[in-house]
Amino acid sequence: MKILSFENLLDGVFIERRNRFLGIVQMGNRYVEVAVRDSGRLEELLFKGNKVKIIPSKKSGRKTEYDLLSAYSDAGFVLVNSSLHRDIFQRILDEGLLFSGDKVISKPEVKVRGSRLDFFVEVGDRKIWIETKGCTLARNRIALFPDAPTLRGKRHVEELIELKREGYESMIVFLVFRSDAEVFLPNFETDPEFSHAFISAIKEGIKVFCPVFGFKGDSLYYLRNIPMVRI
Repeated sequence: MKILSFENLLDGVFIERRNRFLGIVQMGNRYVEVAVRDSGRLEELLFKGNKVKIIPSKKSGRKTEYDLLSAYSDAGFVLVNSSLHRDIFQRILDEGLLFSGDKVISKPEVKVRGSRLDFFVEVGDRKIWIETKGCTLARNRIALFPDAPTLRGKRHVEELIELKREGYESMIVFLVFRSDAEVFLPNFETDPEFSHAFISAIKEGIKVFCPVFGFKGDSLYYLRNIPMVRI
């Protein structure tokens, strides 16, 4: 199922990541600055000489003219732009891939306990808090999250646990952008604190949904859902 299509995609070669938000890409004889809209390390994707795709920014007056969209892996191009996660998840809801039957009402970026969770969703009488995370790392066909320590991610998981204890449904959705992934596993090696909090959330009854996406030409497609490894 097609999720998003992109116009004016440009091919480039990644040169370096100057900082968390800025990269340098070579386009022919030009070197351009690109906005990196993903806070992960992305070391397996953003290395010198790797193929990338960039898109012109839709905002005028910005320092960078382009956004980094995807980077090449042995499984094809991988989305590395977290600003698109909300639109991708909304498409999942709109297409009935997560909930079916009753009308789905979604509210993005809802404040709770001084922070924000990605979605509050109502499906009939059900009230569900949902946090989405983008997964760009896979090893041996195992999707892994996170690829860098994330205190913010751990806090979100703990907030979902508290909301579940208050009687709400809670869910974590890992948007997996590695098309070769067959199962999901929290990345204990990189972030044991997040991983243990995540396992605690599972024991509390928080649900997990792991849809996989991949590029075909200039479009991003939903491919399938994958299970979590039993721990």
